[in-house]
Amino acid sequence: ESGLNRFVEAAVAAGVPASLALARTANELASLAPKAEDLPEGDFARLLALEDAGELSATQSKKVLAELVAAGGGEAKAVAASLGFEAMDTGALDAVLDHVIAENPGEWERFREGDDKLAGFFTGKVMALTKGQADGKAVNQGLRARRG
Repeated sequence: ESGLNRFVEAAVAAGVPASLALARTANELASLAPKAEDLPEGDFARLLALEDAGELSATQSKKVLAELVAAGGGEAKAVAASLGFEAMDTGALDAVLDHVIAENPGEWERFREGDDKLAGFFTGKVMALTKGQADGKAVNQGLRARRG
């Protein structure tokens, strides 16, 4: 009924996972209606492809989407660059993870012992230190790899 299903279809046709396309459409794009209806489907699909590839974090992708909708479209990479968004390299993320773990030894020990809820605690700390630049999926992968 909202007319936004065409965005999901375009993103999926471009190779974006349906779960990501549905989430961004139902949450962010729907909240930007009716202006969102003017966004070219291809611009939406290219943005989600960047997020899916890990070039943008979910937080960054949402901000770029808002800018694209406000402008009536555009090149997602160019908008991301104008906002100062770049994917964090693995080495930089590893250093931040090591720092956060070292600063929170009690929480780290509890996480290592199986308190999975603390993944959110550590992810939040990393996101705060990186000002949202870190990819949440990569943070979780790094935490789980360190936990063993």
